Amino acid sequence: MKKFMCLVLVFLLCFSLFPSELKAEVPFEDYIAIQPKYDFAKEFKEGLAAVKVGDKWGFIDKTGKEVIKPKYENVYGFNEGLAAVRLGKKWGFVDKTGKEVIKPKYDEVFGYLAVLDAKFKEGLSAVSLNGKFGYIDKTGKEVIKHKYLYANHFSEGLAVVEDGYIDKTGKLIIKDSPSYDIGREDFSEGLASVSVMGKHVNDILYGYINKSGKLVIKPKYKVAYSFSEGLAAVEIDGKFGFINKEGKVVIKPTYYVARDFSEGLASITLEKDKRLVDGYINKKGEVVGKIQYGRTSDFSEGIASVFSMKYYRWGIMDKSGKELIPAENPGYVGKSSEGLIVFSTDNKKYGYLKNPLGAISQYKDFFPDEYWSQPMEWAVNENIIKGYAETNGTYIKPTQTLTEAEWITLFFREIFKEELTSLEKQNAGNWWANPSYTLASKYNIKTKGSITNQQVANQPITRGTLAQMLASFINKKQLTEEEAIQFLWENKLTTEEPSRYKPNNSLTRAEAITFFFRYYTSQLDRTPGVILE
Repeated sequence: MKKFMCLVLVFLLCFSLFPSELKAEVPFEDYIAIQPKYDFAKEFKEGLAAVKVGDKWGFIDKTGKEVIKPKYENVYGFNEGLAAVRLGKKWGFVDKTGKEVIKPKYDEVFGYLAVLDAKFKEGLSAVSLNGKFGYIDKTGKEVIKHKYLYANHFSEGLAVVEDGYIDKTGKLIIKDSPSYDIGREDFSEGLASVSVMGKHVNDILYGYINKSGKLVIKPKYKVAYSFSEGLAAVEIDGKFGFINKEGKVVIKPTYYVARDFSEGLASITLEKDKRLVDGYINKKGEVVGKIQYGRTSDFSEGIASVFSMKYYRWGIMDKSGKELIPAENPGYVGKSSEGLIVFSTDNKKYGYLKNPLGAISQYKDFFPDEYWSQPMEWAVNENIIKGYAETNGTYIKPTQTLTEAEWITLFFREIFKEELTSLEKQNAGNWWANPSYTLASKYNIKTKGSITNQQVANQPITRGTLAQMLASFINKKQLTEEEAIQFLWENKLTTEEPSRYKPNNSLTRAEAITFFFRYYTSQLDRTPGVILE
């Protein structure tokens, strides 16, 4: 799948830069973050982006400031703190200050698939000397000898070389068997595609193995792409559909082409009126938006770039199918990365647009059509909540349960913002929730935990306790749980009738933020005051 998508990208770049006879004003001005002045530009990775000035490459930050001067013949994006750079004919690695931490001495810094995204992954990088690949760590130390004709980067603890899959010690873990031939695909979500010869010479069928080398999905597909978000696109009888990890067809093969799922949606191609058109489906196989585009990208940070067949121009779509930026750009528009989008103009200069969704776009599990979407966007923009940075992206985790300490801290960030900030500055070295419980005590907000009872404070808070705290704060008097739930219902802070409220259920981040948002947008009193007994 990676090979296919990269070939598509190359085609997109070439296709999108043909001059168009159509003239239209491009409404990008309000979204431009970095003016289009570069001869080429790549996505932001780890805060920096590779840009080309003349025939040399360097790196800029998100303000457009030059961080590493353009002096390299070629570069790849940062990953795990380092970026591959080519000086003359040799490759090495630099850190984010531009320091060459691994001097340029390698013939290549990629193997097979990694040629399209050379990088350190899982602490190691494939590099070539004298026609043989091996692996180095981030200090430049050789950890696996140079003995392979090709070698890909590590994925899920294994890397594919010509002999099969090796682990990080160089031990051959999976090799060709009588049941299948190993391809050159990474493991993804625990599975990798393999092939067998069919009845005829050119008849090759694909299936999947697990990380033990066991054939778990029999080879019966003409094409089998990597698993993404629990599903994989496969070709059956000349059409593409999707299977799950048990090999069951969950979306019928009806598409001319199907691509990986990203953020809950997959780009598909259909043949209509003797021409090919693109659009998106969800995991139920339902069409999202319209199937009318000449080209579509994966979704990233809540948006995707789409190419209009009507106008021969590019725009940006959200996951509901709405065009946030109309398809009126005559150049090229890429996908969002770290809140910024590479784009080019009709004079082939490259710059960056802001993601129209704003700060919320950075979270991989933010979906604009959920009940909590607007409240969550508000909370992120107000700096009430922060995400969780993981190795494969940043997540907002809407379904994660909240502790009492977390709940009152989120609430006080909005209601007692200045007081809380002042107390937090004085709290160095103490338990992180001390300021929040200090404020709870000051305003007589009844909590189960406290500064001296951190064990209870770190227990999940229930929806009934939230109701009691919130309603008592608004009314400036202590309410029972039943009274509080009735108050929330009457004032439209909950859409659940009191008999259906489920007060004993744990509170999730999405639920908490939704309560806060409804309160914030209501006409109810938000003035801090001591709660009377």
